[in-house]
Amino acid sequence: MNDILNAVQDYLLLDEGIADLVVDRVYAGELGEAENNQQPRKAIVVRLEGGDDKIGRAPISRQTIVIYAYADNYYEAGKVDRAVFDALDKLKRKTIGSVFLHCALMSSGSDMTKDNDTGWVAVIRNGTLIADDGTA
Repeated sequence: MNDILNAVQDYLLLDEGIADLVVDRVYAGELGEAENNQQPRKAIVVRLEGGDDKIGRAPISRQTIVIYAYADNYYEAGKVDRAVFDALDKLKRKTIGSVFLHCALMSSGSDMTKDNDTGWVAVIRNGTLIADDGTA
């Protein structure tokens, strides 16, 4: 799995505001079978989409980050979304494992939706993540 994706997951798991809401239910890529069986409840899924955009010759990449904040209703999903927004807004030059997370620039708006197959409530927010995974 992508080191940068795992670093963002670990960063969010360390945030007290997020832990208060979702405990340890922060997932990289997808919820997974065990969590699917427990839904709907508060959880976070972090995804990187659109590929890796290297910045010049520096070992730094710019990637699109997508956050899915799940809960049993939009109000609670919005609280999870806001906690993630606040945590990523605070992200400034943090090393997690072998990854250096420079910053995350989250969009000011989010989308409220329901999963077409399950009906689970989610708030989705996009942003840009600047990171160095040391592989360039």
